[in-house]
Amino acid sequence: MNLRKRGGKAQSLTYTGYVTDDLSISTMVGEIEPQYASEKPGVDQNCPSVNDARTSGATEIVGCGQDGTIGADIEYVYGNHTFKVGLDVQERASTRDSAPVGGHDYTYNTLIPTGSIQGIPFTNNTDASIDYVTDRIFAGGGGFKSDLTAFYIEDTWLATDNLVLNIGLRKDKFEGEGTTGKVLFDFDTDIAPRLGFSWDINGDGESKLFDTFAQKDIFVAEEANPFSR
Repeated sequence: MNLRKRGGKAQSLTYTGYVTDDLSISTMVGEIEPQYASEKPGVDQNCPSVNDARTSGATEIVGCGQDGTIGADIEYVYGNHTFKVGLDVQERASTRDSAPVGGHDYTYNTLIPTGSIQGIPFTNNTDASIDYVTDRIFAGGGGFKSDLTAFYIEDTWLATDNLVLNIGLRKDKFEGEGTTGKVLFDFDTDIAPRLGFSWDINGDGESKLFDTFAQKDIFVAEEANPFSR
C-alpha cells in the first residue's frame, strides 16, 4: 500500500482602494506552495530495499525498504459604463524528484554455470553456481518554470435597463523553461476580443439570456518538450 500525501500552503494579500466614488484600484499578491509525496507507511525511508531472487534455496534476505500571482485592477465608472483595466503576472516553478527508498535497491541472484550477466562482460566458466548481488541506483526529476503575463481592458455597458454588454480585449505572453534552463516555449498571443451580453428577458430578474465569445489562438512551441514523449 502506498501512502500519498497531498497538501501545501497558500497565502495572499489583497488591497482595494477607493480613490473617488467612481474610481477604485485593487491589487493582489499571492503565493501557493503545494507539496506532494508518495511513500510506504511504516517503512524506514533511510533503509534500502533488499530482495532475494536466488534459486539456490538460501534463506531469504529481508530488507527494511520497499519497491518503490501578482494582479492589479483599475475600475472606473462613467455613466452606464464600468471600465476595468487589469494586469496579471504569474510565475510558476515545480520540482519533482524520485529515488529508491534508502537510495539503493539490492537484489541477490544466482548465476548458473556458463551463464552471463546482462550488460557486464562476465561469464560463469566454473562448474558451480555463483551468487551475486546487483544494486540499482536511480534518481530522476528536475525543475520546470513557466511565466505568464496578461493585460486586459473591459467595458461593462448597461445598454438598456434589461441589456448588459461586455466588450474587452486581452493579450497574453507565455514562457517556459525545462530542467536544463533552456526555453521550451516562448510566444505572444494576438490581441484577442472578449464579447458577451446578458439580457433580462422580462425585466424581473427571473429569466436571463446570455452568451460570450472569445478568440482562441493555437500555438506551436519554438522547441519541443523532450519530456512529453
